[in-house]
Amino acid sequence: MAKQTSTKQVRYAMPSNDEMELVQLAWRVGEQLDDNLVMTWGGGSSLAASLGRLVEQRVFSMEFGRHEPAMMRQEYARWEDAEFITIVGRSFPVAATRAVLSPSLLAPTKVEADLGISDGRLRIAAGGTSDGPIREHATTVAHPSVRNTPAIGWLLGELCHRTADLPSLSLLNVRLLKLLCRLGVKVSPVPGYSPVEYLGVLSQLSVFEAGRQPDIVTRGL
Repeated sequence: MAKQTSTKQVRYAMPSNDEMELVQLAWRVGEQLDDNLVMTWGGGSSLAASLGRLVEQRVFSMEFGRHEPAMMRQEYARWEDAEFITIVGRSFPVAATRAVLSPSLLAPTKVEADLGISDGRLRIAAGGTSDGPIREHATTVAHPSVRNTPAIGWLLGELCHRTADLPSLSLLNVRLLKLLCRLGVKVSPVPGYSPVEYLGVLSQLSVFEAGRQPDIVTRGL
């Protein structure tokens, strides 16, 4: 019997044959979106997480300079217990998002940790309480081959609907924030916070409202 590739390990790179095994599994168990894409989701030890981390590492390296797997493991070590949604092409994963639940300030969101804000004011600005639960859309990445396709709409639509129970913080590329607003997504800048340079990209601290997002998101961009 052939060895089955594990999804339990946190890996941001793997041999191509292991990756293809997981891609083929995604095509067997995922939700088919069209002839060339399937979507899968799950927690930090899931198939979606294993494939999602691969596309995170690749896109970060393309967009922000070399992000070696060891660097990614260190950067996200505290936020591996997350909900991943990953879109998979015929040969490799092409888009992913990572949503983190922070039950209290004892387990801060990544953006709170990155910005050094530990007093709960981001949670209040996002519509929560100073030490209450909140979600964070910690990463949303897409390979260049799918950025002008409906894949991004499917990804964001699924993300919004699966995390609608709480407000969700996100440090968004300003261009992406403007696009989401044009689409009618209920997302807005966090009051009192101006855009900042993050990894060389102008980004805006934003909050996705709790509750159902408009169906236009799921129809693609």
